[in-house]
Amino acid sequence: MLKNVVISSAIVFLLTSCGAMQGKYSKVILKHPETLDFQECEVDGVMTKEAYSKSDECIEKYKKQGYEVWGER
Repeated sequence: MLKNVVISSAIVFLLTSCGAMQGKYSKVILKHPETLDFQECEVDGVMTKEAYSKSDECIEKYKKQGYEVWGER
């Protein structure tokens, strides 16, 4: 009985976690306007808040170098 409750709780947690991130990007493509060079920042693995934070850091790093967001998916 306890095992079923734990499994059910885990499933509900995973579904709500995935639902919270639904609609957000998993990859951002940046383009440098002068060199026309492209870079990508991806959300690696499971789409968690921590994974998005790392991707956001990547995006900001390239923006500081003059890149602009060209697309996201």
